[in-house]
Amino acid sequence: TAGNQIDAIDNQRYNINPALTLTYNDRTRLELHGKISRWRQLDYQGLPATGTITGNFRIDNDNFIGPANAPDSRSESDAVWGSLEHKLNRAWTLTLKARYADSAFDQQVQTLFGADSFAADRPLFGASSWGLMNAELYQHQQEFSVLGYGVGKFELDSSQHTLVIGADHSQLDDAGFIDSNLIAT
Repeated sequence: TAGNQIDAIDNQRYNINPALTLTYNDRTRLELHGKISRWRQLDYQGLPATGTITGNFRIDNDNFIGPANAPDSRSESDAVWGSLEHKLNRAWTLTLKARYADSAFDQQVQTLFGADSFAADRPLFGASSWGLMNAELYQHQQEFSVLGYGVGKFELDSSQHTLVIGADHSQLDDAGFIDSNLIAT
């Protein structure tokens, strides 16, 4: 958890990344990995130039000019993957790898809107009133992939060879949207 000099801006985040390796003699190795990641924070749109560094009035640099009760932006990511390697004999090794991941990103954006559009250097109306555009960008992804292959090393006549035979499958589902509205501030 971290605070900020800007009113209402605090963030919370954590990551957990466990890993486990199991071996059975010198022929078999299994590795498992995981990831859990979370992040939350109220989006900060910044302050306009007029009122902070120019203009005939001043805005406190520590102000958050949008609604402090706006929803937080957030990111969530979970994944697990593993690898199994087994040496059949001196010549052949088989490997199987798999991964599953699920992630979501929901950004709640607030952007200033002035008489000069999104540059927001000039107030939208009056001497010190801007518009505030609320927008949401949401994306959700699920991924699954699996890969298997065999590696054979052998000699033929006086030369050494490596043969790799394998197959893989991957699937990605992705969905998302963008939504917005304009309010006066």
